[in-house]
Amino acid sequence: MADREWSTVDVEDIAALTAVYGGNPARWPADRRAAAVRALAMDGAAHELVVNEARLDALLSMVAEPEISAARVDSVVAGALARLDAVTAPAAAKAAPHKLDTFLPSPFDLVRTALSWLSVRAPQAGWLAGATVAGILVGVMTMPSATLSGAETTTAQAGTAVETAQADVTDMPSLLFTSYTVETHAR
Repeated sequence: MADREWSTVDVEDIAALTAVYGGNPARWPADRRAAAVRALAMDGAAHELVVNEARLDALLSMVAEPEISAARVDSVVAGALARLDAVTAPAAAKAAPHKLDTFLPSPFDLVRTALSWLSVRAPQAGWLAGATVAGILVGVMTMPSATLSGAETTTAQAGTAVETAQADVTDMPSLLFTSYTVETHAR
């Protein structure tokens, strides 16, 4: 509104002025006052609006401002605090006796957490477990058996013979689940 040119004023503008500043044009902002007074002279509805606001201002000025002493404020605050203490004291008395604070959750909390996890995450966990089992089964079913070849016998310290065989591996599951070298101690 500050950017507006106040050369013309309508009834809505005067209603806004009287709502904020009252019915006395002397209290209106200077940049709006001249245009508003011109509008009052030409518009009967605007004039009636200002007259009604002036009557309301006169009635409000007849009401004496209440005197509020510091003692009255202190008594009201003390009463409110007493009522607040009266409301919170029974709740504190009904509270359980002092509970030992621990870092471990109670069994009830564990069960509640597990049940809430199951209700939200069980379907996703079931799909993940099923996919894992299916992947393991496919891997086991496609895994060829490894054959041992190239057995060598070497003599280690203390006269014991060690037989070493190399496994022939042809696919990735066999590579992961079969050891490269099988050693046996011959006696």
